[in-house]
Amino acid sequence: NLAAGPADIVVILQRPKTRTSHDYRLPFPQFVSCIYCPTFWAVDKLIRFATNGARSIHTMTVLDIFSFKPNDTSHIPGKRCYQLLAEILRAKIPKVVIRYHRDEYRDPWMKQFELPGKEYRFVRAELQTGGSHRTILLQSFHPSLA
Repeated sequence: NLAAGPADIVVILQRPKTRTSHDYRLPFPQFVSCIYCPTFWAVDKLIRFATNGARSIHTMTVLDIFSFKPNDTSHIPGKRCYQLLAEILRAKIPKVVIRYHRDEYRDPWMKQFELPGKEYRFVRAELQTGGSHRTILLQSFHPSLA
């Protein structure tokens, strides 16, 4: 379960593979392998590298904005997906958010997680996301391009 890790690091991706092209019944190690899901495999490798092996995809939270809407034909409104993402982040209160996409958020609270710029370049910012809590936001390129 990718959303069950500790709350301190959250990775935000945009859209999962469709249910017809990805077998969600696979055991977790297979599910995140380079054969079945190059994106999760790349996230795992990048996190292991960045933390000197102390962390992995098994010990963090990975969220897809459109996890309940893997294709555009779904009846679920896109705005609801952004609201759900905001609710999850408010509940988890992460120390670090790694954002691997450049699209605008359609939720007012999520707007603070947008960073200016059109290119996929690494950007770091610090946000006050509620009360005295501060979150480090890292904007980067999509991990499957690494």
